Amino acid sequence: MEFVLEVALYVVLGLALFRSLHLLRASKAKLPPGPPRLPIIGNLLELGDKPHRSMARLAKVLGPLMTLKLGQVTTIAVSSPSLAREIVQKHDSLFSNKYLHDAARVLDHHEFGITWLPFGPLWRNL
Repeated sequence: MEFVLEVALYVVLGLALFRSLHLLRASKAKLPPGPPRLPIIGNLLELGDKPHRSMARLAKVLGPLMTLKLGQVTTIAVSSPSLAREIVQKHDSLFSNKYLHDAARVLDHHEFGITWLPFGPLWRNL
């Protein structure tokens, strides 16, 4: 009986690992390039005490559009004024939503407060 439970456990863990690696690879394909990151803290150490200089250095290596992982938050950084202007003018509705903290979700502030309300018809009518 124990053997069957062990095998079942290994199969479930293997499938979970395969699924998570597959999702990780699929999500990476859609993001701009970024520097290698550490687990949990991401690229926070790479920014250092002068983040503007670190970002300029990274832009020379990676280009004007890059992906940074700041802790658990994935961030897309734009370092070119012309590219930033195009994003703001042409694709503004795609990037207009705010990051919603878990603390705001717990108390349902995202449903009733204008501060956390996502961009959409309800927000537009207010």
